[in-house]
Amino acid sequence: MNSQIIKTNIPRLDEFLNGGIRPCTITTLWAAPGIDNAPFAYQALVNRLEDGDSCIYVNQSKASSTIEKEIEHYGWDVKPYIEDGRFIFLDAYSGLVNMKSTDKFVVENPRNVKSITESLKKILDEKKTKHAVVVYDSISTLIDHCGEKSLDE
Repeated sequence: MNSQIIKTNIPRLDEFLNGGIRPCTITTLWAAPGIDNAPFAYQALVNRLEDGDSCIYVNQSKASSTIEKEIEHYGWDVKPYIEDGRFIFLDAYSGLVNMKSTDKFVVENPRNVKSITESLKKILDEKKTKHAVVVYDSISTLIDHCGEKSLDE
């Protein structure tokens, strides 16, 4: 097996992905309307954190505190990873609902895909981590606010 493959440690998902996620690629989890695929993302990111990687969670559909509570609801404690700086929220939500953010990293204009990309790049440059998993929640919200062409940018 290729040592470059990043396992999600979700057996059926890794099997479906032929062993796991390929580095430097975009892997999208799509679900039919009404089907919540967030638990797959939560479990995969917690597994990567437990294996020593960093995770950046770009949230555009709900507050970071809500996501943290949802992850805890599934039985995973991510507070230690937030505290040690390996689990980072990039808030692209608060600006959409005119709410003040409590996150360290906030997208200045979440309706502008370049602003989101620049904010993400800033975190990656600052962290200089060998492995970082980026979770974007959600692509449909990105399309709603930035248009379909935003997927090309």
